[in-house]
Amino acid sequence: MGSSVMLGIGEKREALELALRSLAFSRSEQLRSFLRFVCEMEIAGRASEINEYRVGVEALGRPASYSTGEDSAVRRRAHALREKLEELYSAEAADCDVRIELPKGSYVPRFVPAAPDREAAEPMGEPAAAPAPVTTPRRWARWPLVGFGLALAAVMASGALWVKNQRLETQLAVSYTPPVVVAEFWREMVGNGRPTYMVLADANLTLFQNEIKRNLTLSEYEGHRMNRIASERIADPRVRTMAEAVAARRFTGVQDASAARKLGALFAAERLPLDIVSGRDITIAQIATSNAILTGSRRSNPWLELFEDSLNFQTVFEEAPRHASFVNRKPLAGEDPAYHDDWTTVAYCRLAYLPNPRGTGSAVLISGTMIAATESGGEFITDERRVTALRNALGLRPGDRLPYFEALVRTRIVNATVSSYELVAVRRH
Repeated sequence: MGSSVMLGIGEKREALELALRSLAFSRSEQLRSFLRFVCEMEIAGRASEINEYRVGVEALGRPASYSTGEDSAVRRRAHALREKLEELYSAEAADCDVRIELPKGSYVPRFVPAAPDREAAEPMGEPAAAPAPVTTPRRWARWPLVGFGLALAAVMASGALWVKNQRLETQLAVSYTPPVVVAEFWREMVGNGRPTYMVLADANLTLFQNEIKRNLTLSEYEGHRMNRIASERIADPRVRTMAEAVAARRFTGVQDASAARKLGALFAAERLPLDIVSGRDITIAQIATSNAILTGSRRSNPWLELFEDSLNFQTVFEEAPRHASFVNRKPLAGEDPAYHDDWTTVAYCRLAYLPNPRGTGSAVLISGTMIAATESGGEFITDERRVTALRNALGLRPGDRLPYFEALVRTRIVNATVSSYELVAVRRH
């Protein structure tokens, strides 16, 4: 089954996460790894690089000497994966919005929208009560995002996250007690009496910028000029129409939702105000006069442009081939002049605590070269042991006030999943 609809990155990621978290895949780590690897490559625009050897080595853990002619493991697993996907969508996820297919004779997955008239065929009457997310997790990808809870990373509309402005302090249970070091760390950064906005990445921007072959500037993004830019830079009318449709839709990723859930719980426990907003809904005035937490890469969150020039570790993105890195403007002894990601093995996240543009509040940046790196950054900055290590690296003693800083975290990726992350460099401002 094919599709003429261009799906957004957010929709694809939700379909992947739904499959990986399903009962159907819960007992097969190799099939999970296989599925994650090929889907991540497709989402990253690298489908042409997927082949039997790479799946064997990078997803299934075969040695570099692995021979596809002598070892049929990948072909056997591909057959099993197709059967597992069929099992998933015939029962557990029969009502999902987007399905993943692995066509026979290929290792490149396809993301296929469900039939649009499924819900139209349902009988009319009293609306059914929404199922509880804990007891029926397979339906979580179908709900509009209305808030975050301790047991709920996010709820989604059309298989994606459409973030709305909600006060978490009225929606989160405060029975959660954050680690003392983490709580104090965040109170120092945003406990200044000003409102705090968590500005989530605009994931569809990445796909749009892939088509126009350059980054959007903040002024273009804030001015909603995507259609005009598409008309100027995309000659093919069909591609242009699809790019405009992608740019019109708002999505954020699971990693942002996870970070929002954790920070929402922490802020609620500490009685700190927190609003979750899409990058398209925040304004320069709000960032300039309040506290802001910016997540995602420079390519998915143009608001990072406000702070790039003041940072030592600066974002660089190359279009051909697509490649992200952080340039180290003033390397110290033992540091590299640049930190380049390798989509399948290593990535980097820049963490920073800075004054806002007017110096009236704070800005916290959690900005990775790729999604896995941003996710690791969110984990790092909410983990007691990691935060303690960061304070030590900044030369702080107990009771010392937290200075403005930036830090670089390296993420190791094995079999298309995060295996570890570590602090590699810090700067005091």
